[in-house]
This record gives sequence, C-alpha cells and structure tokens, in this order.
Amino acid sequence: MPRSSPAAIALLLKDESFVGRPYWPGGFSGVSLDPGYDLGQHTASAFTSDWSPYLPQAAVDALLCAIGVRGQGAGNMIPTLGSIPIPQTAAMRVFTADSLPQYEQELIDCMPGADQLPADVFGALTDLCYNRGPAMADSPSDPNHARRFEMRQIRSCVANFAATSLNGVRAGALRAMVNQLHTMGDRLWPNDEEGLKTRRYAEAALIEAVAVALDPTTP
Repeated sequence: MPRSSPAAIALLLKDESFVGRPYWPGGFSGVSLDPGYDLGQHTASAFTSDWSPYLPQAAVDALLCAIGVRGQGAGNMIPTLGSIPIPQTAAMRVFTADSLPQYEQELIDCMPGADQLPADVFGALTDLCYNRGPAMADSPSDPNHARRFEMRQIRSCVANFAATSLNGVRAGALRAMVNQLHTMGDRLWPNDEEGLKTRRYAEAALIEAVAVALDPTTP
C-alpha cells in the first residue's frame, strides 16, 4: 500500500501525464516513458525488470540504448525511439508495482525520518524525488552541489520534524520545507521552465495545508 496520499499521487500523475510513446522532457532529463519513467536515471537491469513483462522484447532492446543518457543526448534519440508505443495500461502497472514503491523507498533512504511524515507531506516529497531524483550531492566537488542545495535543506527539515512530537515545532519544520520548495522553484526555474516552478509550488501547497492543520499559529 502506498505511503503517499491519494492527493499527492494524483499530483504526480497529473504532472507526469501520459504521452503514449518515449519522449524527452528537456533540460537534464533522459528519454522518458509514461508516467515520467526517466531512462537516464535507471540501470539496464532495473529497466528490463520493470518493463519486460509489459512491452515486446524488441521494444525493450531498442530502448536500452537510452539508459544513462541525459540532456540533449537523450533528446537526439527521440527521432529513433519516439515511435515505440507505450500503452497506458503498461505504464500504470509499472508505476504502481515498481516506480512508486521505488521512489517512496528512495525518499526514506535519502531523507532519514521521512517515514514519520504525514501522507500528504510524504507524497509531496516523493513527487519531488520522482521528478528530480534522490541525489543530495553532498560533496562541494560534486558538479550538482549547488543545484541540490534546497534538497539538502529539505532533508534537514525532515530530520527536524522526525526529532520531535510537538505540533508547533513540526509545523515549523513543514513551513521550512515550503520555503525551500518555493526558493528551489524561483531559483532553478524562474520562468517556470517545463512547469517545474509550478510543480514545486503545488508540492509546497500540500505541505502547507498539513502545517496549518498541525498548528495554525506557527509562522
């Protein structure tokens, strides 16, 4: 059973949508399959295990060339791969059986204490990790260190939430997450590239509602 709330899952599926064929969302993404299954972020063995039950072997073999490829290199593959049909029934089976449980577990692994979050908050952060991946880029020498700054701040907010049972303190930790999601959206996608600023604000709205319910007086 998913840890994410139905509202958070609905947000994820709305943002990822269904295209019916391999596509490239742009930016740093890889070739993607519905709903938002990024081949640039998966290993060949994981992709084969997830999709072989639902796609013809020829389609699986053809898509293997996109494993690990991200950015414009992935975009260049769409003329070759973009005509492969991806049935929505297959996409939903992979999402339900493999993708959602995987990203929920990755959230727990990359943000310790996440398993104590309310379902709306847990689901909002699962959506974040589903979209951006769970990497924290902790080392300053990591080329993605600056881009993952807010992810690391949210990780600290999760730990702060899990460390207390006081509703006021927990509400404060949730509002800090909201602020980091807003900052992330404004900083990385100021013109709402690919709708990612809007997506961060939608995740923040789910978390904000939980904060208000816990303690409406906490700033």
